[in-house]
Amino acid sequence: MFLSVTNTIKKLGFPVPTAPNELAVGNGDFPSTLIYIFPDNQSNGALEHLCISSVLGDPTLDCVEAYFSCLSEVNKKYGIEHPHLHKARVQVFLAREEEGDVHMGIGAEKDIWNWDSPVFNQVKEMLGKL
Repeated sequence: MFLSVTNTIKKLGFPVPTAPNELAVGNGDFPSTLIYIFPDNQSNGALEHLCISSVLGDPTLDCVEAYFSCLSEVNKKYGIEHPHLHKARVQVFLAREEEGDVHMGIGAEKDIWNWDSPVFNQVKEMLGKL
């Protein structure tokens, strides 16, 4: 993934970072660039992984996992594979909110995610470099 992103940045003429989470300093013509691949520059995943990981221990997650365990059994029976389980887990977790149609951004605004969780440390470090 990193190589694919650096190739695109290079084609556009921007400064190219040599590693994930390293700043390539810009010049007068181009801004600085930094590549961060969610969730942690190493694992496959997305921002949703970090958000759910930040609330581990919340009793609602037991219900979420029970739902996905049941869903997995049904999907196996019918040969269905869910390609975005991490995104679906966040949606099911957020369904507990009384407003109903809550998405990740609203969850962030409502401080549902634990921003003090260490799972966000790398992201905070990355944003501090910009």
